[in-house]
Amino acid sequence: MGSDTDHFVSYASEDEVRVRALLAVREPDFPRQCFFAPESLKVGDVFEQRIESALRRCRVFHLFWSESASKSAWVRREISRAFCRWRDLGRPDGFFRAFCLDQCAVPASVRKRFHVKDVSGAFDTGAPEHVRVSRLPRTGKKLFGREEELARLDAAWDHPDINVVAVVGWG
Repeated sequence: MGSDTDHFVSYASEDEVRVRALLAVREPDFPRQCFFAPESLKVGDVFEQRIESALRRCRVFHLFWSESASKSAWVRREISRAFCRWRDLGRPDGFFRAFCLDQCAVPASVRKRFHVKDVSGAFDTGAPEHVRVSRLPRTGKKLFGREEELARLDAAWDHPDINVVAVVGWG
């Protein structure tokens, strides 16, 4: 991946759990291989100086945008410094990478330069609808007309090398 100055990750601290999850999906060790505040900042560091130094050397700037990020003075400052770094590098394509964590509108200045990926669906935290079994339609006590499918499920259950079975069908 490169040194911890090749990549810089900007996000609001309230979003750390979601950002960690997304970075780990990309590559499990990615947070330790880039400037990612919880991993890169140490006790006793002057945070602002370390952040500025990392931004001055980064080659890719990852922004995780959210309602919290829109209110963060740190994130706004990091975006501003990232634009400076981008210009210093000669405005390379691929420098800015942005991910939208919720439905918060991304500012036009960011949308113009970033390719913004909406990853908000990965964290759908809406409560499921309450299901009442008593209100489900009654279909009888036995499942019928699915003998072939049931036989395949039984065979898979009995086979020691089969760990996953996908059942796909219309509701």
